[in-house]
Amino acid sequence: MEIISLTTGYMGSHEYVLAENGKAIVIDPADAALAEEVLSEKRLIPSLIILTHEHCDHNYECDRIRRKYRCPIYASESCGKNLRDERRNYSKYYQALAMVQGRLPCDEQKTVKPFALEADRVFRNEIKIRWEGHNLLLKETPGHSEGSICILVDNQYLFTGDSLLWNEPVNTRFIGGSKKEYEKITLPWLRTLSDEVLVFPGHLEEFRLIDKLEQMIM
Repeated sequence: MEIISLTTGYMGSHEYVLAENGKAIVIDPADAALAEEVLSEKRLIPSLIILTHEHCDHNYECDRIRRKYRCPIYASESCGKNLRDERRNYSKYYQALAMVQGRLPCDEQKTVKPFALEADRVFRNEIKIRWEGHNLLLKETPGHSEGSICILVDNQYLFTGDSLLWNEPVNTRFIGGSKKEYEKITLPWLRTLSDEVLVFPGHLEEFRLIDKLEQMIM
């Protein structure tokens, strides 16, 4: 399986394309053109879209991918609910949010209009997906947002959205965020995973899970 990482102009958020056997999974496509370029170059047909959480810098243009390729959007039930609210998906506040996120690279040409989005398939707690010979676990990891999930692939690769970033504490101050739930639910689950899991976050660089967990203890 090939993992292709793309960095958008929406606060430097990452979107990912997983490629295998001419098929693809697209994770957090905020900038559809970036994903479409990769899909076209590599002649990939996306099977599904997965959203790690409801915030618009990770999903602003995902409906364009869905409509073009007719593939479903997967999200947690809470994420699906919040995607329908322009306040809870932060599209109503994006410009102000981008101004205060000085540590994250923002393309001033990238603007967000308030929007509502409907997920096709939602789940509670977790869901397992078998795709092109790979095992995916979509697991609710609340804290950064009410609808946050992590995506574990083959017990080797973890796509965390904003639930885990390198050299940054997890921001639990957004609408629906909860430090209590993060410490009670999300962190204990992360600590059950293999030390060698490689993390692909929603912003900033990739890292090994063990290195981040050790960083959090220090």
